[in-house]
Amino acid sequence: MTSTRALRRASTTAVLEAVWAGEPVTGSDLIATTGLTRATVHDVCADLIAAGWVEELADQRAHGSYERGRPARRYGLRARAAVVVGVDAGTARVTALVTDLRGQVLGRAEAPVRRTAEHRRSVAARVVEAALAVAEAAPGEVLACTAALPAPVAASGRMEVTSNRFWLAMDAGLAGHLHGLLGCPVAIANDADLAALAEGRRGAAAGSSDHISLLVDGGFGAGVVSGGALVRGRYGRGGEMRWLDLVSDVGAPVGLAPLLAHWASHGVDAPPPGDPAADAEPGSGDPEADLAAARAVLRSAATGGAAATAITARAGRHLARIVATAGGLLDPELVVLTGQLAPDLGPVVSVVEQQLPLMLDAPVPRVATSLLGPDAVALGAAQQALDHVHEHALELALPGAAPRTSEPAGP
Repeated sequence: MTSTRALRRASTTAVLEAVWAGEPVTGSDLIATTGLTRATVHDVCADLIAAGWVEELADQRAHGSYERGRPARRYGLRARAAVVVGVDAGTARVTALVTDLRGQVLGRAEAPVRRTAEHRRSVAARVVEAALAVAEAAPGEVLACTAALPAPVAASGRMEVTSNRFWLAMDAGLAGHLHGLLGCPVAIANDADLAALAEGRRGAAAGSSDHISLLVDGGFGAGVVSGGALVRGRYGRGGEMRWLDLVSDVGAPVGLAPLLAHWASHGVDAPPPGDPAADAEPGSGDPEADLAAARAVLRSAATGGAAATAITARAGRHLARIVATAGGLLDPELVVLTGQLAPDLGPVVSVVEQQLPLMLDAPVPRVATSLLGPDAVALGAAQQALDHVHEHALELALPGAAPRTSEPAGP
């Protein structure tokens, strides 16, 4: 019985993988992909239909693919059978995305947030509820949720470094609070790690097995992928950039928004502001104002503004030193600059590309800006939640699916 059950589970997993992978498939497609018999394929599909994961699609003859004879039965994933939620719980703003089982975004919401734990929990719950409302989904339809934090999270899924007050404040017990709202597994993960996941799956790093996704807005943080695997380190600090405190002419992991705003306000020769993990905010102390000022500088530089060009040149030299230091240590093929400023970073990237050959032996890492817009971290969070569902699908009950009352037939 045990071996029969194991064989059936393996057959079911193989069929579900094939259906989940892409476009609708016929029974013949599944036989060719899985190596299973026709009877097993159709029996497993019947089980997956009953469980709610798969649907049998309309007669393909209606689409002109068959002119005579019996049409092939076609199967597809029920992408809207349930949803997942990805949350980017940043220092100043919380964004939530709701996606279907193929990762298609169905709903989005965002709101500003303060650093107090109670406010972070309250805003996160409110934003998730708003995104679910846009997606026309109920909390009971959510199978998994991941919340991204600007703090190190170990491979255990926990924050194991408790000596940093800023990181503890960012955690704020969000996982437990969102679990109470949604009733599904809720994981936490580092924001830069999740940006790297999103960039690798659907962004500028797709197809690269050695890349760094560098969050550049408020504070620098890196998601590092080497040999196709995420580099976390023992306690999840693999991409933390507090080591920039030790790099001459850099001094702290202050991001480009406060840097550009600071130099625009205090002059291009002013020293950079302090550490974003300290109690005092870098830049103006208002992240939204810093982003607006930084965009104004970047867009002025793009049109040839002299003062803005000088500021972006300094920012480019500053960023080049960071990329070169990380590149010399980790040897990535590609560094992706991600965050809300990414679409406007052309003037800075030009300087970085000029500087890197002066700092590193060829070939130097390519530098690209994110293709995912401001939601790269939230997309990575939703992707991690979706990966959890994909991995554990056969143990999960879809909303509204009929419970299985007996063991499935043999293989």
